[in-house]
Amino acid sequence: MILSVSYRIFWDFSTGWELRGFWDAVQPWYEGGMGFMRRFVETMRRSWVFSSIITVALGVVLLLYPDTTSTVLCYGVGAVLLFHGMLDLVRYFTRQEGEFFLRYELAAGIILCAVGTFMLIQPEIVTMVIPMILGIYIVIDGGVNVRRSFEMKELEFSRWWAAMVVAALMILLGLVMFLNPFAAAQVTVMFIGVVLIYQGVSDFIILMLIGVWKRRLENRLEEQGGR
Repeated sequence: MILSVSYRIFWDFSTGWELRGFWDAVQPWYEGGMGFMRRFVETMRRSWVFSSIITVALGVVLLLYPDTTSTVLCYGVGAVLLFHGMLDLVRYFTRQEGEFFLRYELAAGIILCAVGTFMLIQPEIVTMVIPMILGIYIVIDGGVNVRRSFEMKELEFSRWWAAMVVAALMILLGLVMFLNPFAAAQVTVMFIGVVLIYQGVSDFIILMLIGVWKRRLENRLEEQGGR
């Protein structure tokens, strides 16, 4: 996750460094009146403000209260799954004739009840599995970023190779987390908290960079229109 955020920071800086060539690509969209990039940037900024605040807050909680947070979170998720599974079972056994869309509720209800009950009974085991799940996510994200680095190469970004290196490190980090090298789940939860704080702060930095990038594009558009 750390390397994932670093990759996004690198992507934004690379965009700034390659602004002249990038402008040549997006200028027709602006001049055509579509305003595609303007809407894209504004949407990105709004979503990142909300997500970065939530990410930092969650990271602080995980860092300060690792044991309590992981256990409470496990109990909470387990209770929600168990409740959802029970609702599925109730809907299945109380369905009316002809309601074929509820035919999968029985299997879904049993699975959700089983998973929820296990999380309530064995929260320690579930807590140890979290780093493995997160590791799988980082490996997948790293693979996606490898593809993005090739796209940067096709767009003739001069530093596409650095993005490739960062993506490879992401995959390596994900594999390490999947193997769960930490002896205690508490250390893992605290580490995740630090990562989330870093990611949230990085989002704020990227948000400011996007604002600068947007103003540069608009100023360039005004200069082109004034000629």
